[in-house]
Amino acid sequence: MSSFFKKINHNPFGDKLREARLNKGLTIRQAGRDLSVSAKYLEALENYELNLIPADSINRLIENYGGYLGLKFKELSELRKDTESFKTIINIKKQQEFSIYDLSARFFLWFVAIIFLLFLAYSIGAVFAPPKLAISSPTDGLITYQRQLPIRGMTAPEAEVIINNRAVFVDSHGNFSTEIDLQKGLNLIKINAKKRYSRTQEATIRVLFNE
Repeated sequence: MSSFFKKINHNPFGDKLREARLNKGLTIRQAGRDLSVSAKYLEALENYELNLIPADSINRLIENYGGYLGLKFKELSELRKDTESFKTIINIKKQQEFSIYDLSARFFLWFVAIIFLLFLAYSIGAVFAPPKLAISSPTDGLITYQRQLPIRGMTAPEAEVIINNRAVFVDSHGNFSTEIDLQKGLNLIKINAKKRYSRTQEATIRVLFNE
């Protein structure tokens, strides 16, 4: 909260009562006993906490306490108006400050929530997204005269690779390699890569084998 509210306590009404009481060398308890009034009500008057006093007793209590201290009711009424005006201004400023604070807090919470949701969406997307799959050899459309065909590629280290329905080992860097036997003519080599919960990434390589 602003230091304005911490440092300023403009209470001419209560200050006047307190000053008069102290000048007479009286304590709150002594004044309360003399007036047959609870000391907490007199303390509430000096602190200008009128909400702690029954509403129908405030004016009578001000008049009695003021008269007891040698103060005029009219003077106290003017000081009360001054104090009340200041309290009203302070309450308005507090409401404005709290409104700004509340708006800033709401904006910050919304910002954090949006960032969290974006991160969550990214994380979920990463889990279900198919892994990358890059085939370094052979190239699609290759014509070869060798029956044994080496296949090499790269995928995510945690992915499972299936080549023509046969599982292939993937090392810690995501590299894989194997060899397959070609049939005479056109061969379709289907390569699938899939993480545990992800969709499948597929690649098809066409290789023509001539004996």
